[in-house]
Amino acid sequence: MIKKERAPRRVVILGYTNHNIGYVAPEHVYDEGGYEVNDSYRYYGLPSPLTRGAGEEIVRTLLTMLKKLKNL
Repeated sequence: MIKKERAPRRVVILGYTNHNIGYVAPEHVYDEGGYEVNDSYRYYGLPSPLTRGAGEEIVRTLLTMLKKLKNL
């Protein structure tokens, strides 16, 4: 989604850098359940799992920030 929105510009996503907050699952994965959405937060020291839709909200926020940078 990020690459599509930013085309034709090149976008490089760097995961697991600085302070990793754990697994950020896409919304559809919450219906499947499993380690990523139900248990992984414990191993990253988080008080609770990320809420459904958190990944999509991160992407929307990133795109908003990139648009603001473009206008500088």
